[in-house]
Amino acid sequence: RLERRAGAALAAGQYDAVREAGYLQVDSVFFRPKYVRPGKEVQCVIRFRSEPRGDGAPKVFIKVGNRIHLAESIDGQYYRAAWIGSEKKQGKAVTVAVNGGGGDILHDVWRGGGRDADYPVSLILDWPSGKREESYLGSYVVDSRAPEFHFKLRAKEVNGLPAFRRELPLHVIFTRNEPVVKWVFTVTDDKGREVLTDRGRDAVPDMFVWRGQNSRNIRVDAGRYRVALAVWDRAGNKAVAGEDVLLLDPHPGANVSLMRGAAGLAAGIEPLDDVPVVYWRLEFWGTDNRLLATHKGGSLPAAVALNSLPADELEDDAIECVLSLRDALGATHKQKIDHLFSALGQEEEAEDGPEGGAGGDDGIWRADF
Repeated sequence: RLERRAGAALAAGQYDAVREAGYLQVDSVFFRPKYVRPGKEVQCVIRFRSEPRGDGAPKVFIKVGNRIHLAESIDGQYYRAAWIGSEKKQGKAVTVAVNGGGGDILHDVWRGGGRDADYPVSLILDWPSGKREESYLGSYVVDSRAPEFHFKLRAKEVNGLPAFRRELPLHVIFTRNEPVVKWVFTVTDDKGREVLTDRGRDAVPDMFVWRGQNSRNIRVDAGRYRVALAVWDRAGNKAVAGEDVLLLDPHPGANVSLMRGAAGLAAGIEPLDDVPVVYWRLEFWGTDNRLLATHKGGSLPAAVALNSLPADELEDDAIECVLSLRDALGATHKQKIDHLFSALGQEEEAEDGPEGGAGGDDGIWRADF
């Protein structure tokens, strides 16, 4: 009889072990978020295929590093635990979180200085028989470092700023490669008003090109602007890189003035902006497409004497002026003024009045090219 009782007891124990082992099978595990910043909450939700009933249900724990959190369940199939993402892997005593009232979870929160790492997460089942099962569920990543990148601009400096007339290529250089989940590219004016916005998800383009337009694809006024790119990594860390740039008029230009002095007629040429002019050519044409004079140089401002112009061409006011420019940015411009002296005289007369004389009080006639 004793042997039969012992055998029955052993059989019951083996049955309980087999029954407990078959109670719960993990169907799915969900971490939110998978990548987290220090101090932010991580949640783990586990779904079991079978549902334990009665006193045979185990206690379900989530182990993170060497800390343990009690998982709460309402229906016996879904279990949830939450904790602060920064957890020490070593040197911290194991602490068990406890249930709060009303089915809520009382978070056992450790607010120490966490470090960036890949933290393993395990499932622990404590069965009524005293048996403990532990199995690996997955991992989450604590990430406190934002992406590191900068712009590389192909532009020449004017007044200490990268300057351009038509388009500005902006190459994006990442010094620490890391996946990006979203990005926003913006252009703002010198008053901080946003004139252009572009946004996207996933990979950042290798290069942005700003052509001086706003969000309606209309070219904005010349001036100082700031181009900036903001990116976010998988943990939500944000990084921003920006550059102040100078948008110039699409074409280079110059102011031409005609001066009558004791030495005779002279022409002065001054650039309209601060971009150095590397080549200029000034031509004067008479009637019958005759080239009367040519002057050229490699920098501005400049002045040229016009004593060689035929007197009869001056009297007939048949001279045309053609100015060609190329600046240090590679931009070129060419413009012609028909009946040069009449055009300048009318302009000066409109400014100074009919009594101002042919050349005005200072003896200078001007025309903007």
